[in-house]
Amino acid sequence: MTEGDATAAGPAQLVSVVRAWRHGAVNRLQVALGWLQLGRPEQAATALAEWCRQLEWEGAALRCWPVEAASFYLVWRARCEEMGLEVAWRAPVPGSAPGAAAGRARGGRGLGRPAASDASSSPESTPPGPGQGNAAAAVGPALEAALEAARREPGRRIWLQWDGRDGRLRWGLEGGGPPAATGSRGSTTG
Repeated sequence: MTEGDATAAGPAQLVSVVRAWRHGAVNRLQVALGWLQLGRPEQAATALAEWCRQLEWEGAALRCWPVEAASFYLVWRARCEEMGLEVAWRAPVPGSAPGAAAGRARGGRGLGRPAASDASSSPESTPPGPGQGNAAAAVGPALEAALEAARREPGRRIWLQWDGRDGRLRWGLEGGGPPAATGSRGSTTG
């Protein structure tokens, strides 16, 4: 897939994105239902709360990006789903999401609080995210590098984190594989 393919998402890509999203949603709902059927409502609530956080953190990043970058990400995310690769979002770097203020201005809730374990630096000024030039090119290399790394290390999941302070999409791999790859990180500037 080239950047041009992702930025000009046509009907087939739209269907692919929606199918991937529905598949992921059904999987998460089935996990929660399974916990409920086993009489474990607290685990069901935990699973649903984590899914909500993931959607919120993903949405926080996408609200900061122009349509071309968001479109590229959604097509990339569908590819990951089709390949059976798990993608997890981490809380945005504090002070890095201009989408938080924009979300509140539009009547939305904006960003939630970062996870308690997040020891990132204090909020700083917030430059715009990938908005100048080819926006898909700003996030595309990081996403493709993460996908390739996950292909080479089966059983690992990709984590993503938005740092809008400097227009970076950070990524890495976690879980399953050999410890040597745990610190694997990449980023791209916007």
